[in-house]
Amino acid sequence: MVTTKDIQILDMFMQAHNIPYVLTGTAALMVHGILPEGYVADDIDIIVLVNASEDSNKFNLVEKTLKQLEMLSGEEKNVDYNSVITFRANGVKVNAFMGGKEIHKKETGCQDNFGGFGETGKCATMIIKDRCICVSDVICILRAKFGLKRMKDYKFANDLASTILNIGF
Repeated sequence: MVTTKDIQILDMFMQAHNIPYVLTGTAALMVHGILPEGYVADDIDIIVLVNASEDSNKFNLVEKTLKQLEMLSGEEKNVDYNSVITFRANGVKVNAFMGGKEIHKKETGCQDNFGGFGETGKCATMIIKDRCICVSDVICILRAKFGLKRMKDYKFANDLASTILNIGF
């Protein structure tokens, strides 16, 4: 189960290595407070905002760093997605989607536009355990999640709708 402490520790590592990223996936939905009843985040998904075609030196350095973590963590290469590097932070599985791209920083206030693995949209800076962390917005996460067309995501959508409909007004 992912906690905000796990996200804080991951952020400290990413900042120490100057790796820009956006928190996404179920952990980001948890931070937004939008998980259906009974759901917990069991891993952390991030989009690494370094693009090989724009800055190959930085991309290679980031990729090397994260692959070393993958090897040290004993995680196996993700066979479903070539551009995903999986490692552990504070004992929690992290899926780093490589090849994300910063499209435009600080377009309006605290929101950034970004593009990444199956996801294009906005993120906002949120304070999590005294850390400023870019978190993908809910619509972008759900759009990417449902675009995968996995059975577990259809169940998630059903449970999310049920949770929203059962909120007492």
